[in-house]
Amino acid sequence: MTGAVSVHLSKPHGSFKEAFKLMKYSECKSILLDPENDNSFIDDMKSYWQDDKTIAENTSDFLGGPGVVLLKSCVDCDLPDVETLGQDETKNDVQLPTSIFPETTAIIYMTSGSTGTPKQIEHSHFGLVNTGFVYASSEMNIMMANAVDYDLVIGKFGYLYEGVEVKVVDDKSKTLPREHFGEICMKSPWMLRGYRNASTKQVQALSDGWMKTSDIGKIDIKGNLFIKGRKEDVITRFSLQIFPGGVEECIADLPEVRRVVVIAIPDTRANEEMCACVVFYQSSKVTIAEVKSHCRERLGDNITGHSPKYYLQFETIPTLATGKEDRVKIRRDALKLLYIEH
Repeated sequence: MTGAVSVHLSKPHGSFKEAFKLMKYSECKSILLDPENDNSFIDDMKSYWQDDKTIAENTSDFLGGPGVVLLKSCVDCDLPDVETLGQDETKNDVQLPTSIFPETTAIIYMTSGSTGTPKQIEHSHFGLVNTGFVYASSEMNIMMANAVDYDLVIGKFGYLYEGVEVKVVDDKSKTLPREHFGEICMKSPWMLRGYRNASTKQVQALSDGWMKTSDIGKIDIKGNLFIKGRKEDVITRFSLQIFPGGVEECIADLPEVRRVVVIAIPDTRANEEMCACVVFYQSSKVTIAEVKSHCRERLGDNITGHSPKYYLQFETIPTLATGKEDRVKIRRDALKLLYIEH
């Protein structure tokens, strides 16, 4: 495996079958799999093996895809693991590659982001070693950092990393002046080289060397970047464009609220309305009516102000394998609870 290109895959929670679909999609020759302590995933993995009556010695032949090696052994599972393989004292001379350069592909990130659709993002060695943290993406690596201090402002991401360029554009891709909100576009020497098997949307995200981030924000007079939310999450009610993040922050200020997600609900009169989906702590005595009153006081009404029209109490908030809120499922559940067909 010396000199091979590594691919980073995110493991779907609880489902080995879904994980293996990603493995085959990545076209990898071999997989090092860490089931962590996900008992549901481990049980599903064992079941996958037990359902097949004839297990071939070669896991690639058996699975019809990449060979799989576990990071640690699992009871009653026929997959090989690193612990067992490490007991083999056989040593082989390794010929190191001599044709690796800074621009050579080093890793392919297998990620889905907020869409849930698999995508493969290719990076060079140069892109991997010139990194930092805080505001980043699989496509761009690190773009900027912001110190955590007493002057920290919500949404403020500070100054750009040296070498990173940023602009804010409108719906027609026209560059906007400072202090105006629009879609954030970035470019840097270590950004992605391109998408593999790119979809139409992914092709459109790259234009003249710029990457459209789908984040809505602005650059202030001092050159600081502020991010307000995701482009697809913006809710249009009448002529107002409302960022759900601001409404979520308002509701989250209530100490009894454990989690909150604000989503768009279709409305024939207003185009879209807002629905606040709230999870309380078990010991909480706060009611949905009190949450509504809190929003009215802080955000105004639900016509000219930014208060939601609907409020729902959830036991838990559905999430994606990445840990992010599954807004598609949340919206579907909310529509069902509100008896709204769409």
